[in-house]
Amino acid sequence: MSIAIVIPAHNTQTSLVRVLSEIPAELHAGVIIVDDGSREPIVAEGFRVIRHETNRGYGAAQKTGYDAALADGAERVLLLHGDGQYATDDVLGLSDVLAACDAAIGSRFLNMGSDQIPLWRRLGNRTLTIMANVRFGTNVSELHSGA
Repeated sequence: MSIAIVIPAHNTQTSLVRVLSEIPAELHAGVIIVDDGSREPIVAEGFRVIRHETNRGYGAAQKTGYDAALADGAERVLLLHGDGQYATDDVLGLSDVLAACDAAIGSRFLNMGSDQIPLWRRLGNRTLTIMANVRFGTNVSELHSGA
């Protein structure tokens, strides 16, 4: 099963080094880092880096990474952030879940990790998630996790 790990990065060289060190060596070939116009270009020796010359935004960086992963024939695509805001082990653990479903969404609210999210952002996230759950008849704990 081909796994790609897409990592959008913008001015996150220091934290990206830590994130990359947490990825098992057998998955390194599938890592795609998208440098979204960082002031100093991201350096990640031994990893594939795609660079946007100017900052195009988080969504564009994700799309670039997903497009590259699919073009490479990836059957599963995981998203990590270059700033390390998601636990690498938790995200990599989603790979097994993806074997049995079409998509898996991580949640910072299920394991009480939401304290790291600023209050204003947490309230907005929870409000939009509740509205979406009511509208679509779902029961998702965090619709906007990005994971």
